Amino acid sequence: MLVFTLGVSEGTLFWVLSFFWNSVLVGYLRTGYFNEVLGRFGRVVHGDSVKFGLSMDRFVGSSLIGLYSKYADLGDASKVFDEITEKDVVVYTSMITGFAQCGDDRVYDAFDIASDMQKEPLDPNRVTLVSLLQAAAQLGMLKEGRSVHGYAIRRKIGLSDEVFETTLMDMYIKCGKLKTVACLFGKMNMRCIGCWNAVIAGHLQWDSPGKL
Repeated sequence: MLVFTLGVSEGTLFWVLSFFWNSVLVGYLRTGYFNEVLGRFGRVVHGDSVKFGLSMDRFVGSSLIGLYSKYADLGDASKVFDEITEKDVVVYTSMITGFAQCGDDRVYDAFDIASDMQKEPLDPNRVTLVSLLQAAAQLGMLKEGRSVHGYAIRRKIGLSDEVFETTLMDMYIKCGKLKTVACLFGKMNMRCIGCWNAVIAGHLQWDSPGKL
């Protein structure tokens, strides 16, 4: 009440609170204090966000999704996702990344979210595609991985990008497609350390060290 008597509009208050909570969450997430955030006041932040209508804000919402996902609480991450009224690429990618890194069969949900994203329509970016490739690699989903690769080629996403190329190669390695990996590796103008490591690890994984 005091804020309003000082002449601060409701819209300004919403922006200030949104900026504050988002800054707090991002700060803790970047320093790796996931347990501290969720254990001490993470759900309090979520509760306050709901009370002030901030859970509908995509900036606060995407940070909360990241927080719950890092803590492997995809149930609450999904609730936050559903609360956000105007979802953008960052929000969808945050949810996709959460499922992609969960390490169990819920990885499949990453592709369902990506499908919903494109129906909006919103176009996946490099970060989105990297997360989808990670999801495909976890469960050996070659068809889905190839689909992501094809999309990247058509949209010219990830060209000469170290993270994307390494993740792409890792996906094909996990799916046992070493010839495809060799082809990709051979076409690279600049071979980063990550790509070399991926190729070496792949050949060792499939017991073909003589082909290195």
